[in-house]
Amino acid sequence: MHDPMPPELERKLYHDGIRLFNEHEFFDAHEVWEDIWHMAYGLKHSYYQGMIQCAVALEHYRRGNPRGVISLHKSYQTKFTGVPEVFMIAQGFHSALGPATVTRAFCGASIPPDWSYSR
Repeated sequence: MHDPMPPELERKLYHDGIRLFNEHEFFDAHEVWEDIWHMAYGLKHSYYQGMIQCAVALEHYRRGNPRGVISLHKSYQTKFTGVPEVFMIAQGFHSALGPATVTRAFCGASIPPDWSYSR
């Protein structure tokens, strides 16, 4: 196990990632959160991993890769198991990302119904 990250640095990186995510800079948000995730443990480790996978799913969406979106959507949903509705000041982050609406909460779009693993 790694030494814990200083709380001030974790807070800064976490908020930097949220800002990037909200600006639809999903790849950059994922990169910032990975720095925290590697040093986190327990519920925070799962939470960060879910946010990272969600950001990457949205980057796949932006790049037109349906297989990547669907695969990561299924994966990141499980990372939010046990995470309270309000966690680390990110109210509703994980609940806004329900089935078939991976991008609606943040990009204003839904997964096209014809996107599937067969593509």
